[in-house]
Amino acid sequence: MSMNVSQLRCFHAVATEMSFTAGAARLNISQPSISVQVKRLEQAYQVELFHRQGRRVELSEAGLGLLDITRQLFQFEEAAQLYLESAARAINGHIRIGGGSPPYVMPIIAELQKFHSGLTFSLEFGNTHDILGALIDNEIDVAVTPVGDRFNERLDYTVLVEDSLVALTSAGHKFAHQEWVNLKDLLEERMLVREEGSATRVAFERLLASAGLCLDETQTIVSREAIKEAVACDLGVSVVRNLETGKNPKLVRLKIECGDVPDNMMMMTEYVICLKKRKNSTVIQAFHQAARATWASL
Repeated sequence: MSMNVSQLRCFHAVATEMSFTAGAARLNISQPSISVQVKRLEQAYQVELFHRQGRRVELSEAGLGLLDITRQLFQFEEAAQLYLESAARAINGHIRIGGGSPPYVMPIIAELQKFHSGLTFSLEFGNTHDILGALIDNEIDVAVTPVGDRFNERLDYTVLVEDSLVALTSAGHKFAHQEWVNLKDLLEERMLVREEGSATRVAFERLLASAGLCLDETQTIVSREAIKEAVACDLGVSVVRNLETGKNPKLVRLKIECGDVPDNMMMMTEYVICLKKRKNSTVIQAFHQAARATWASL
């Protein structure tokens, strides 16, 4: 049986909005039309996707599973649209890019170069404080970095990806065979932390405060690559973002157990950031498109 994409689109709209009325408005169709499409999908596969309670709807177990799939499906559809739109209008010029961490920004630049080979770029890395300062001072055009300690009303923020904090130890460390490590146990080791101005340090200190803990003694290292090398040499342990750990066989990453601390305290958000007054610039829009296409496919 071939899939009906229109029915899947109707299901996805209702599941995302958790309302047939809002889902219909999202697709600019009538509420009876979207109800019919979802009902036909359920009948075709003899499965209940929603539990209907008057005007309220809740996803069934099958509906939750299908929503995970349709999210990916329509992300790929958006990526395909962006690909074709970009291919139709290649952009020349120069863009100055600032990044907090290579794993987040390098794939975007690779995507950007696929469609805009005439667009040259310069790239600098630094901690969040320094990169956002360069953006405000118009020394760079766009940044890929977390927010830091607060949002700035002069800047435009677009969410790129969520990433979790993890513990990092050497392969020979006593914790290395574990999948999880308790935060209190981790703090009993020599902690290696980033310098002031690092968003990872801000997030780690916020996590500690939520758990009612504090750092008694630390070693400060002004570079994530130096942090990783120091951990690999067994000079201490650290807390980094998951995507930053890489594939060094000398390093082991562990999930952190924090008791009753909310899960969101373990997460960091990476953003594409630019000055609000320049967000409609052609090169910045091209960068945004490359960012969406890159992370929609990962």
